[in-house]
Amino acid sequence: MKISIFGTGYVGLTTGACLANLGHDVVCVDVDAEKIERLNRGEITFYEPGLKEVVLRNKEKGNLLFTTNFEEGIRFREAIFNCVGTPSLKDGSADLSYVFKVAEQVGKFAEGYKVLINKSTVPPGTARKCSELIKKTNPESQIELVSNPEFLKEGNAVYDFNHPDKIVVGAQSSRAYSLLRKIYTGRVRTYIPVLETDWETAEMIKYANNSFLATKISFINEIANICDTVGADVKLVAQAMGMDYRISPNF
Repeated sequence: MKISIFGTGYVGLTTGACLANLGHDVVCVDVDAEKIERLNRGEITFYEPGLKEVVLRNKEKGNLLFTTNFEEGIRFREAIFNCVGTPSLKDGSADLSYVFKVAEQVGKFAEGYKVLINKSTVPPGTARKCSELIKKTNPESQIELVSNPEFLKEGNAVYDFNHPDKIVVGAQSSRAYSLLRKIYTGRVRTYIPVLETDWETAEMIKYANNSFLATKISFINEIANICDTVGADVKLVAQAMGMDYRISPNF
């Protein structure tokens, strides 16, 4: 398939390189001209084990390209991944301006049926707002929104992409679900759950997932403080807790 990736940060570059490695024709788009120049020279702008090898291998094959041209990344692609940053604002909320900018550009340049896939971490309701923005930009647009959150761990992202514990797809039609299954052909196995749901549920899954992992870390830190006070060994406490299958020893 012909796929474009908007945003060449941690999520975007990993996703683009790994999709190219599955045999797709991928172009990665970014507004940062210097970053694109470096990527075209084969320079990775951050360190992630195994990523450079995947990028260079697929650049050499010719199925992984980098550009600053928004229109090029939209017109001739079947699927468009939105992987731009969502930094925190002063009040703690997510800055979605970059996400909406991509949606607006897709509405402006896209022709025919395509899917715009939000992979960035965004609050529930974002896919719906993107869809409304596209329709406002181009009432005749056939773009369909999909929420497909990422669950990549830094330092293990390439492996996580190819061996996911779940794939979450939030959409509104069987056509969109089918297209996402086609995109992930090559890494989807019968033992990997593919959860097909609506936009808001998919977006909420990502937030709930992140929040629960943060809760586990915060909880054991508080237990460590108590252990220091009472003279207990927090490592053994954590080990014992992890033996309970309802809790698990991970993270």
